[in-house]
Amino acid sequence: MKINAVGVDYSVLRAKNRNVKEAEAPKDIAGVPKGMSMISFKSGNPRHIAHMVAEEPLFGFNGGGVGTVVNDYNYLDNKDVDKIVKFIPLYNQQVDYKKDIDPKTGKVRHPIGQGVKVRYIPDNLPANHPFKGKEGTPFVTAQSIDNATDLVKFLEEKKGNVFLLEEVKSSKMNWGMEENVPIKMFRAQKDENLIKAMDAKKISKETQNKLEFVFTYVDSTASMAKQYADDSYASASGDALAKKFSSGWQGQPYPKEARATVELMPALKEKYNIDPKYILCSDGQTMFTMHYAAQKNAAGDAYWMDKFLGGVGHNMNAGYDQPMGARQAIVNLGATKEDLTKLLNSKEYIEAVKLGREEDFLRETVLKNFVRPKSGMNAFNVAIHYAKTGYSPMLTTVSEGYHDSLITNDLVSAMYNDLVELDKLGRFKGLTNPLMDPNVSPFSEGILQPGYKSDVKLKLKDGSVVTVNKFQVFDKNKADLKTVRDVKRQNKINLLERFSQKFVDSVLLDETGKEISKPNQGRMHILAGKSDRNLKIYGNIADEYLAKLKKGEDVKLIVSWGRGDFQKSMDTVIDTFEKYAEKDPNAILIFGGDMKYEPETVEKFELAASKPKLKGRMIMTDGWTPGKDWAMAGDAALLPSRFAPCELTDLEAKKALCTPITPNVQGMAQKNFDPDIAADAKLMDAYKGKHEYFMSEETALKAANEDAKTAFNKIKDKLVSDITKKYKGQINEDIPAELLKETLEADEEYKKALRKLRDSVISDEMAECLERALIRDRNSKNAETILANQIKADTTWFGNAWLSATGKSSGQLYFDYHFNNKGKNISKNDLIKLDFSGLRHGITGGSGGNSIHFNGKTKKIAAVALGLAALTGLGITGYKCGWLSPKFAEEKKHGHLSCVG
Repeated sequence: MKINAVGVDYSVLRAKNRNVKEAEAPKDIAGVPKGMSMISFKSGNPRHIAHMVAEEPLFGFNGGGVGTVVNDYNYLDNKDVDKIVKFIPLYNQQVDYKKDIDPKTGKVRHPIGQGVKVRYIPDNLPANHPFKGKEGTPFVTAQSIDNATDLVKFLEEKKGNVFLLEEVKSSKMNWGMEENVPIKMFRAQKDENLIKAMDAKKISKETQNKLEFVFTYVDSTASMAKQYADDSYASASGDALAKKFSSGWQGQPYPKEARATVELMPALKEKYNIDPKYILCSDGQTMFTMHYAAQKNAAGDAYWMDKFLGGVGHNMNAGYDQPMGARQAIVNLGATKEDLTKLLNSKEYIEAVKLGREEDFLRETVLKNFVRPKSGMNAFNVAIHYAKTGYSPMLTTVSEGYHDSLITNDLVSAMYNDLVELDKLGRFKGLTNPLMDPNVSPFSEGILQPGYKSDVKLKLKDGSVVTVNKFQVFDKNKADLKTVRDVKRQNKINLLERFSQKFVDSVLLDETGKEISKPNQGRMHILAGKSDRNLKIYGNIADEYLAKLKKGEDVKLIVSWGRGDFQKSMDTVIDTFEKYAEKDPNAILIFGGDMKYEPETVEKFELAASKPKLKGRMIMTDGWTPGKDWAMAGDAALLPSRFAPCELTDLEAKKALCTPITPNVQGMAQKNFDPDIAADAKLMDAYKGKHEYFMSEETALKAANEDAKTAFNKIKDKLVSDITKKYKGQINEDIPAELLKETLEADEEYKKALRKLRDSVISDEMAECLERALIRDRNSKNAETILANQIKADTTWFGNAWLSATGKSSGQLYFDYHFNNKGKNISKNDLIKLDFSGLRHGITGGSGGNSIHFNGKTKKIAAVALGLAALTGLGITGYKCGWLSPKFAEEKKHGHLSCVG
């Protein structure tokens, strides 16, 4: 990769490029910012840009990596922009929980259309209340709130986290079987609270004047307490998704919200003259916006003519790509009540349901223009389709490394073929995320959570009162290796003391000594960073390590954080540390994340932590984990992600002067520079392995250690033998090689063995990286150079050109690809269409069925595939769900319900 170390300033004058004459607004016109063009545009002001997002961290929503980028969009500005509009779902509204109680768990299921109402400032406010006079005003907050909350008290206590809205428009729309669904659009008031929030984020006053935060209310997302509450953004098994997608005809929450936004958006122009010409859809949650806008464009809707919608895929791997079942897709794509009634009453559909073939039948008929051979159905199908037509000018993803991986390694994404085609058209590019937030700096307390950046007074359960000292930040005028390590040593002591059992059930006190939390929330404040978070803590660090630190000894702290799911690979963190710990008795590990998606990681940790060589050397937390805070104490950040579209944890670690340890994977490979790689050495700031998780079996076997190879081959050989024997016993002939390969790759035991083999390669390499970082180079010149490079690295929008092979900054590329790039108006023929005609069905049993060919021989799917389903242990259900495919080994496990192609 070509590295350009010199930044490139963005200086394209977009208005001049469009021959738009700029006119400064007269100073006496209220509501028109200085410099805003007074030209009337037929459709869309080219000086207005917009982002469709699923969250907005400025208001407290925090969804991890995507949330960080969405926050950074607040700084993506230049002098040729007058308005930066953020379209956000209105979450956490009042829900009437009348039904949908799960009889097994007793929990309320995700409610859709159950009396969801907008929250307003109540009328019964006392005279001195901070919101007196604002009664009846809608508001948004990311603070915990439900129907039992005393709103009057809440609004007074949390006044700084309450943001007032003003209504733009109310309307109604039809959605599938639902008619006259209430929808509303709101605009955030730029009052004292919002200005303070923007000031705290260090957003310039000029950019503050341009920013507009617009919220869309519809029941599906308003009923969510927070973003992604529908579990639309995490790895999930095919079985779990199959069950989830098979019930109801509600469609999905985010497409419904996107449809409402498209319906209401013209009101912004009518009421405020806000009219973005360029709209960027962020991630799968918002991609259906393109479809609804395209429908209006094709119908000649004046507002939607000559408006250009681009897309950015923050994560295009299975489970994160907004996958869906057939019923959901049909509603998402705009089926009306009449369409659905016709379908449900059709003879063909009824027959398919009887045969257990509903999903396949709908994909083969109604959805045949939408479903893809390998990737099935997900929201990126929409973006890819409209980019291919030219209506959408560009689809980007969040690093050049991820882009390259998606179009060169067909194991990474089932969208491989479509993305290769789109890349050849010049409409699929890599665009590396910045890390822009000025508060994320080793020299600023802004990098720390509230419980770490201020002294905290606690009342312990024995009644005594103690003060937990704040973490130290670094001095930019004295940031040599020795001084930095001394600060980190003090922070390590501070961190280990916070895990003391004496803080269990502690209560948080304010400056006056008044109790301001429930029992144990004091402990959460000093561990998770905020009192309203909750962490489960497993394992412990033995007192001997704290004693060594207090004596000035070099105890190395390894940290890691992220979602406890397939992508973030917390199980590999455990394996890596176990391998490394044997070589470094003075190393300890503290890591964590929300483990609800892979609870087996907790079991793995408890087993590992009980081993004599690891006992007292590991802590794992389950819940929201303050990674940057821990990195301010850590020496190395162990980040073994199985796939890394961009990853910002590595950049965050560097901002905390904590050296990343990463695989050679996608966005991480692009942004991390290893001293042992000649091309990287000048920019050394991290250590990385040689491989990424998505490697072929052949590659993994070449790279694996002997024990891992032997274990894998033993399982594979037995499976091959069993499958071959069973096939011959049923068909009475040898199984074709291709069919054997498919059957093997579809086997659960094979998939587990391959995952273990791949993981062994990555954990071996991560342990070797730790050895180089914390033993070989611990006191070498490399350590000094790495620290210096971490400090000086510019990761801002217009300063990070050195990370790109294009020689351009991410800010410049965003404008080139999305906000200075025209698509074309679309015809009705180029829309994604549902097909309710013909309604012919496929296999009904017996000797019928589509033919498949292996080695020149023809077999009937109805006979051979059903037999294979039994062989692989999937049974008839597995076959009918369409799960026999060459990529089944990854697709089923990670979220795709693929049909036999």
